[in-house]
Amino acid sequence: MSIRCLTDRIRGLALGGVGLALIAWFGTAPLLAQQIQLRAIQVRQGVEVNEGEEEPDEEENPRPQDQNFFIEESNFENWIWQGSASTVEGGRDRLQTMLDIELADIVQTCQLDEAQQRKLQLAGRLDIQRFLDRYQKLRRKFLKIRTDQNAMNAFWGELAPVQQEIQSGLFANGSLFRGVIAKSLSSEQRQSYEAASLARRKYRMEAKLELLLVAADEGLAMRAEQRERLRELCLANLKPARRHSPYDTHVVMYQLSLIPEAKLAEFLNERQLKFWKQSIAQFAANGGMIDFLKNNGVWPDDLEIGVSTEPGPTQPAEEEVER
Repeated sequence: MSIRCLTDRIRGLALGGVGLALIAWFGTAPLLAQQIQLRAIQVRQGVEVNEGEEEPDEEENPRPQDQNFFIEESNFENWIWQGSASTVEGGRDRLQTMLDIELADIVQTCQLDEAQQRKLQLAGRLDIQRFLDRYQKLRRKFLKIRTDQNAMNAFWGELAPVQQEIQSGLFANGSLFRGVIAKSLSSEQRQSYEAASLARRKYRMEAKLELLLVAADEGLAMRAEQRERLRELCLANLKPARRHSPYDTHVVMYQLSLIPEAKLAEFLNERQLKFWKQSIAQFAANGGMIDFLKNNGVWPDDLEIGVSTEPGPTQPAEEEVER
């Protein structure tokens, strides 16, 4: 999304007074924040920005070096580690801590023996090394292009998957760690693990919902009875995501948009109902976005809805998450 489009979107939401939608959209959006940060660097350095300009072919037209454009290496580290570390050494320690926490949780839940623990520890360390290999590749590229604003504008597409991996958890579906869990745990242990995983996902969804309802109440100005009825109605229509991801808030908001208006009208007045509809209007179900969430393995199981054929955005704004 361009900075101009982002500015227009902020202005449109702000004029509509849609606090709930703002919370959902900007919960935290690291990729957009970095694009804004890059634009700020360009402005400070007096660099002209031509939005929509195509990057020249690297082989036929070597990149021109922008004399006034330069990004410090510390910015790259911050983009990767998102505040949890400032160097690769600190990042490695952070990943090891995440592995230790993940392993301790499984040991406690599933009563693993020593052999199972060793297998998971090894798989987790290999996952960390694979991630660091990708990090080093991106870092080398960054150091080559950090004086080229066009190349940096295109760099975000390569950076985003690595950031998402950090946010979703290095040991999620598709990791070696998760593969060992599937192969090494007994049937009883897997059942215990899945039950604990479901409980955590339900807790996270409900926590996201509580945050959104607090934001909504700023505009709805509900009585205590209304607030409780809205909470109960939302919980009754909320299913946990299939896995933890940077898109948890989007999964919640799309489900809230499916609540029948007649149910809400039972306890919300006309003004409140209008505000609610405005707040979740951008999350009205569309095929493109739902497909995106399904393809990324986060859309709730057994939640099938009729959606329009209008294409949705290719990727929603990410939010910062913890394990």
